[in-house]
Amino acid sequence: MKQKKLTELFNEYIQICEYSLRRRPVTIESYRNSFRLLRELLPDLTYPHHLSESKLNEFFKILQTRKRKVGKRTDVVGVKNSTIATHWSKLSPFFIWLESNKHIDKSPFKYMRKPDVEYENKPALKKKQIEKLYSSILLNSSSTFMLKRDTAIVSILFFTGVRRTELISLHVRDIDIEKSIITIRGKTSKSKRTRKIPINPTLKVHLQDYLNQRKKYPEEHLLISERKGTPLSVHGMRHWVKRIKAISGVNFHLHQLRHTFACNLARNNISLPKLQKLLGHIDLRMTERYVRSLGVEHLIDDILKLSLDDSY
Repeated sequence: MKQKKLTELFNEYIQICEYSLRRRPVTIESYRNSFRLLRELLPDLTYPHHLSESKLNEFFKILQTRKRKVGKRTDVVGVKNSTIATHWSKLSPFFIWLESNKHIDKSPFKYMRKPDVEYENKPALKKKQIEKLYSSILLNSSSTFMLKRDTAIVSILFFTGVRRTELISLHVRDIDIEKSIITIRGKTSKSKRTRKIPINPTLKVHLQDYLNQRKKYPEEHLLISERKGTPLSVHGMRHWVKRIKAISGVNFHLHQLRHTFACNLARNNISLPKLQKLLGHIDLRMTERYVRSLGVEHLIDDILKLSLDDSY
């Protein structure tokens, strides 16, 4: 019997992820990216039996020692521990599947230790930075539609803390202006659980303004392009961030607004279980990570409130 190539087996595994395991498209794409990089850096890795600890060590060595371009002119060598850990996590399920289906004797990661990662804090945006985002959109929008849409995007991110995929997957029907509730459908959420987020009064105004502007478009997705009326894609959102960064001078990323949402609520003494529900986390430990960027300056008032009267 002819032995299947590693790429062929990977495609079989991806189909299982898509149709049986129902992995999210963004998760599947991350699996593809890591496998693509593995094959790019180790082109002689053709058949399953080529997988070994030494081969994977070679992969991670190349990853950390190769020179790559970042931007137009900058040459960079090396990657963060978190990048190594990410590729490890994305490749490991495939290797386990290969082992379970007798394509290899054991996963090459079986006796290797995943690198320890201490994730850096992702600082919340400050008030002045948020104001710059709003003002730059106001001063630089090419049309009323773009003004209302881009203002709505910033407001949704700032007042709901939704993930990028959840944002671009929102449908008009998910916005209940009358009840002041946004529904994040389980189908589009990382946790695969539906959750409802109350609409802040400021966000409500911005959503109403935008919905009035897009009435002529039949597209069910909430966020659309003005020219074609088609849904904003992941690529489209990357372009959006790049444009807003350029006009505002604020160096930010979408996930940073999720951190800002979490930190602002934490500073207002929301309980972690409530914050967990709003963020759509399954594990409370993940929620705790989102408030790591609270600095000592945010804790001063709580310390000053302590007194001997609080003791038993």
